[in-house]
Amino acid sequence: MMKRKHLLWIILAIGIVSSVAVFMMRERLNEAWIEWQKADLPETQTFSNIRVDPIHELDKPKETPEEELDEPEPIKIPAQINLDIPFTSQAPHANWDLPYQEACEEASLLMAARYLQGRDISGANDADQAILQLVDHANNVLGFPIDSTAEETKQIGESFYGLNIEVLYEFTWDDIKEALARGYPVIIPAAGRQLGNPNFTAPGPIYHMLVIKGYTETTVITNDPGTRNGADYQYSYDTIYNAIHDWNDGDVPNGKKAILIVKPGSSDE
Repeated sequence: MMKRKHLLWIILAIGIVSSVAVFMMRERLNEAWIEWQKADLPETQTFSNIRVDPIHELDKPKETPEEELDEPEPIKIPAQINLDIPFTSQAPHANWDLPYQEACEEASLLMAARYLQGRDISGANDADQAILQLVDHANNVLGFPIDSTAEETKQIGESFYGLNIEVLYEFTWDDIKEALARGYPVIIPAAGRQLGNPNFTAPGPIYHMLVIKGYTETTVITNDPGTRNGADYQYSYDTIYNAIHDWNDGDVPNGKKAILIVKPGSSDE
């Protein structure tokens, strides 16, 4: 009887020690899981090297001369793609006080702009300075509130970087995939808590923005500035689509669905 009690105590002790060890190593385990997920991602492509494959001439719908001027040539949507968009957290120095805790819009614009410019983000100081410049421009030059709608984010990116940003309220996954196939990053506004990202400080942000940089058959590849583990972070298609909502005066879950397709300015194309 005593031996059985001793065995039970030993098993209990092992269980407690194992649980404590897993808890202490949870961040490393999570990071290892994220890195393992990235192993099979498509090779990244720079904007200057992006390959756009037009649909064969016979497959193209007939267009009037006016439509040919207005509409881009139809292209084949690849099975998967991964744009070489540099990553930064919205809190480059891990300081999540204001304005950084609300700087997801600025961080997303920074990542998209640097990619289109063919420039990297050289480190935390570079990212920090750029984010603060964007925050100052949004708040003090344009007079926008700390949370920016899709349309306001468009104005920030166009006025600060000279980008050409298209906001779509009626869109499909094919619209997003075609934009990426043309080399254009896609920024989405989201009800952050619906993303279910385990790296967010619970319960997660009410409102959030992130960059879609690619996709595979089963996942959407993002640069999510809401976490230091956000580079190439993968969400399911359903998770992303269901979470997409504009600011809507703070009633984010009932906000319109919108995406921002980020293109270079006319002088850069």
